[in-house]
Amino acid sequence: EIHIGSRTLSLIDISGVIASFIALFVGIRLFQAFVSNRLLVQTNLDIGVRNAIGSGIGYVGIGVLLFFTLSMLGLETKELALIFGALSVGIGFGLQHVINNFISGLVLLIQRPIKSGDWIVVGENQGYVKQVNVITTEIQTFDNAALIVPNGDLVSSQVINWMHKSKLGRVVVPIGVSYDSDPMQIQKILLDIAN
Repeated sequence: EIHIGSRTLSLIDISGVIASFIALFVGIRLFQAFVSNRLLVQTNLDIGVRNAIGSGIGYVGIGVLLFFTLSMLGLETKELALIFGALSVGIGFGLQHVINNFISGLVLLIQRPIKSGDWIVVGENQGYVKQVNVITTEIQTFDNAALIVPNGDLVSSQVINWMHKSKLGRVVVPIGVSYDSDPMQIQKILLDIAN
């Protein structure tokens, strides 16, 4: 038996809690995958909304799972509130950037100024948004590199989204030719290339 304050827990109790935690965790992940890959795919929702719903189900499920696990260990609601209150102060100081990125991720998932598939420009980098997570956003550059950007940077700095309202946009491509070239021939060549 293990004594925690006034409570006594046996190894069987702890084994049951661990087994329940693992079973519920696997169940949450399977449910999240089912909703994301089976149910939401059949809807007309945008891929960004589908990703946001799938992520939200996972985070809510993990929060409920942690609360349930601590309750199974015998901690009451008042004690849990006290523990989380004390932890939040330390976590707040130690993980300021993580919490900032987490809150920014929630803002991005709810307001959706950028979503999966958008072509965005962040500073000197640009590419297609592959996935918006709660802490970071993954961008695939045109060189096929994965750029991981903290969500706090996307909320606090200027971001150009070429596909926010429309899939159509204009890209300026400067072309240099010699002064003695025939302008009509250059125009024809460029139009052929564009077509």
